[in-house]
Amino acid sequence: MQSRDAYLDALGVTQWVLRTPPAPSVVAAAPAASAPAVAAPLAERPQWLLVDGLATDPAARLDATFANESGQLMVAMLRAVQLTPQQVLLAEPGDALAQLMATARPRLVLALGEAAAQHLTGSSQSFDALRGSVRLCADGRTALVVSYHPAQLLRDASLKRKAWDDLKLALAHTPQDRSA
Repeated sequence: MQSRDAYLDALGVTQWVLRTPPAPSVVAAAPAASAPAVAAPLAERPQWLLVDGLATDPAARLDATFANESGQLMVAMLRAVQLTPQQVLLAEPGDALAQLMATARPRLVLALGEAAAQHLTGSSQSFDALRGSVRLCADGRTALVVSYHPAQLLRDASLKRKAWDDLKLALAHTPQDRSA
C-alpha cells in the first residue's frame, strides 16, 4: 500500500496539515434487511453523507471503521478537505436511505460510484454524465456530488485527479451550518 504522502500527491494536494481529530464519537450499526449500513456522529450533524455505490462488493465496500484499503484512501481524501470520519455518515443505496437523509440532515451527499449516483438521482444516465456538477437529491434541498468510489481509484490511479476535482466541488458547495 502507498504512503499517505503518495495518496495526497496523486490527488494533487500540495499542502497538508495534520490536525488532531476530535475524540471519536461514532456509532456503527449493522444494516437491517431494509436499512443501510451507517456510521454516524452522535453529537453533531454530519457534514457529508457518503453513499457507497460498491456496497455489493464486500472486498471493496467501505465499512464504518474505514479499515480496509478503500476506507483508508477515503480517510485520506476526507482529511485533504479537512473532514474526519467522525464528520461523515456512511450509507448504502437502498429503501431506507431517504429516511436516513431526513433524520440526519447531512449538509451534502457524496455519491461514490455509478450505482449510488443513479440511485440518488433516479437517473439511468452514465456515470460520466452524472459527475462534474452539483445536483439536488430527491429531497429537493440537499446538494449532491457524484464521484468515484475509492476502490475504483485504487484500481486506476489516473482517476484520482478527477476525484480530487469532485471533492473540491463538493467542498465549495457544502453549506455552512445554519441549523445544526
